[in-house]
Amino acid sequence: MSTDESPNSPLCNRRLGASWDTLSENYFGRILSPFGTKRSTNALLELMPSFPPFARVLDAGCGNGYLLDALRRRRNVFDGVVGLDLSHTMCTTARQTRDSRYSVIQGDMAHPPFKGQRFDAVIAINSLLSADRRKRDNILRSFSWLLRPGGHLVMLVPSLESYNEQLMYLREEYMAEGCDERTAIAHVYDTLNERLFDPIGGYVTIARTTLRVKLYYRQEIATYLEDVGMRGTTVVRYSYPAAMCRSLGMTCGRDGLYDWFVTCRRGPEG
Repeated sequence: MSTDESPNSPLCNRRLGASWDTLSENYFGRILSPFGTKRSTNALLELMPSFPPFARVLDAGCGNGYLLDALRRRRNVFDGVVGLDLSHTMCTTARQTRDSRYSVIQGDMAHPPFKGQRFDAVIAINSLLSADRRKRDNILRSFSWLLRPGGHLVMLVPSLESYNEQLMYLREEYMAEGCDERTAIAHVYDTLNERLFDPIGGYVTIARTTLRVKLYYRQEIATYLEDVGMRGTTVVRYSYPAAMCRSLGMTCGRDGLYDWFVTCRRGPEG
């Protein structure tokens, strides 16, 4: 009897959920993003587009609930916020932040358990990480389907450009420590091999796991969204100060690191 191990199969989802369970502690440090501090979360909320009063919002890939907690404190803006995540451990942690108007559901973003429900906004912070293109396409189509016509999709995705710059800064750090350029480059290649970095596809393995995640070029993520029918896409840098990055043990240059902050809207039906 064959076993279905396609990207969206129950077996693969159970394995993936268990893998993310192991990242429930120090989640952002492990996925190479300095997001997750209160300062970053509040700054992100200020960048978000204007939503209808008391908007119904889905936090897709809610993780440990860091954003849910920030949304909960803005009662006059958001209402009926729902968190969705594949990891049982992260959902359990996220539920500690909720009140009667907030719920957290364990489920797959590619096949969300919301029959007939629509949202004014879907927020996905470092959630579109799957290394499988079909899985990513299904997730983006699900986001579009879950939005009311004209509803907003807001995402933060890891920047491949920033990651490449980070590798250059890593070489400079080795040279500052006394390595010649050839030795410094060799150390960088060791890092790349350790992370199984694919500079063409933009895939990298999370430290001390077997999880492969996707990093994005700026134009690449815009094209993905156009392909699933989203409109008015903007992609801008979401920067993290160098001091913050270094305090978290991340290599960076004078300007720090950055992810891509993405906003777009679902077009009208029909």
